[in-house]
Amino acid sequence: MKTVILNVALFFLSASCFSQGSTLSNQLDSVQKKMMRDSLQLSDSVIAEFLTEKNDYNAAVRDVRLNSTLTRVQQSDQVQALRIQANSRLKTILGTEVYERYVQMITRKMRPTTSTQ
Repeated sequence: MKTVILNVALFFLSASCFSQGSTLSNQLDSVQKKMMRDSLQLSDSVIAEFLTEKNDYNAAVRDVRLNSTLTRVQQSDQVQALRIQANSRLKTILGTEVYERYVQMITRKMRPTTSTQ
């Protein structure tokens, strides 16, 4: 469960970048494409499908967050349901083994670094 939460953190980062403008979002997507191609040896079509899912998830989360008729609890519940759906689809797109490697890679990249001074 912890790794799933960390994986989703990348989605939230993407969502915040997306809301700041398409140029920043495109830069993030470009970096993510290179990382996925180099580290996971994924094809361009699989990467495109992954990024489409990520962008769909970000848009759905943004819509939920902007829905002023929902309480915070309702928003959280809906976002959690979207997160579960997105992770399930990502696992299907990447395959179980590659998905696990992807989660491990993201987890390593999100670990705080210690300064040696």
